[in-house]
Formats: sequence, C-alpha cells, structure tokens
Amino acid sequence: MSTHRPLRPGPVVCVGETMAALAPDPLGPLDGADLLRVDIAGAESNVALYLADHGIPARWVSAVGDDPFGRRVRARIAAGGVDGDHWVKLQRAQAAAEKLGASTVVVHPPFRW
Repeated sequence: MSTHRPLRPGPVVCVGETMAALAPDPLGPLDGADLLRVDIAGAESNVALYLADHGIPARWVSAVGDDPFGRRVRARIAAGGVDGDHWVKLQRAQAAAEKLGASTVVVHPPFRW
C-alpha cells in the first residue's frame, strides 16, 4: 500500500515579518549617499513574491504598521501578485518598533482563518 499522496493545488502560506529597506541610490556607501531607494525586505515576503512570479499561488500573512512604510509594504506585496489580504493592522507599530529597535512590521499576532 502506497502512502504517497499527490500535492493538492493551493496557496503556499508565508508567515513572518517584512520591513521597509532603504538603500543608497545609486548603490554605494551610505555615508556619501544623497538619495535612498525604498523597497521591502524579509525572507517570507521574498519567498511569496518569488513563488507568485513563477505562477505558484502564494499568501503572505503578517502584522503591519498603519504608517507609510506599512502601506508601502502591503502595496509591494499586492503588486507582486501575492495574496496579502491576511494581515493585521497595528495602530501603534512605530512606537513598539522604536522600543524594540525593529522595523515597523511586527509578527506573531493571533490569526484566525
């Protein structure tokens, strides 16, 4: 008797933090940069964006600050074709991030699907 089960189609769910990333534009040492380019960074969102780019349904789950960086993160996720409708808005993410020394994106909310 075989225990092999075929994979069912469905989204790959990526759960974790995503942050705003600032890089000199053009690339070079930060000390001499006049301009910074804003993008996003985070293993879970990178994987979700890669999967979506290759036609594999992906869903990103996180908690995001209700601030310009949080809105930019969500917009970038959506523009990449990832289902980003499963996030929790944090009203005070900036204050929490400042205390934690972290980005404006926080993880581990109690999700219910």
